[in-house]
Amino acid sequence: MAMQILILLAGLLIYAGYGIYGLCWLLAAVVVTYLAGLALPKQKWLMWPVIAVNAVLLIIIKLQPVTGFGILAPLGVSYFTLQMIAYLVDVRKEKYPPEKNFLTFALYLTYFPHLLMGPIESFDHMKKALEERKITWDGISSGAVRAVWGAFKMYAVSARRGGGRDHFRFPAGVSRRLCAFCHALIFH
Repeated sequence: MAMQILILLAGLLIYAGYGIYGLCWLLAAVVVTYLAGLALPKQKWLMWPVIAVNAVLLIIIKLQPVTGFGILAPLGVSYFTLQMIAYLVDVRKEKYPPEKNFLTFALYLTYFPHLLMGPIESFDHMKKALEERKITWDGISSGAVRAVWGAFKMYAVSARRGGGRDHFRFPAGVSRRLCAFCHALIFH
């Protein structure tokens, strides 16, 4: 449980680094989808309005240049919207029961590495992977080596292209080193 909280907080911290608006959007969507999923076994009609609202909001954001709305698109809005829709459809079709643990559900939707690499994972596969996760010293040392190697590659490629560190978007008030470290951990 502590590991799930740590992974969730790390993902939310990364989302917050890209804008508080996107983080608020994501959290609201997680809560609404969680509550709708709990209600679906008794009120199957509820799936359609939730999907419609998610789809309309996604379309408005994606058509922002055409519509002229001044909405900043949250990082990965398409990914987590489609993942929420897939979850609701699976619960409605009774592929699996709705998740009763909000922490597990929130982690499923906000798991940051899946946002970057895909694919959209079904809830039952992701839940199983999260529950079977084991922390070992070998895993920690292997992860640290990969993070350092990823940071080196990121900086080496960046310097070779002449971009330096300027190609990162650093939010105001957040340490550049912290952002660079998070990018290295996530991207490599």
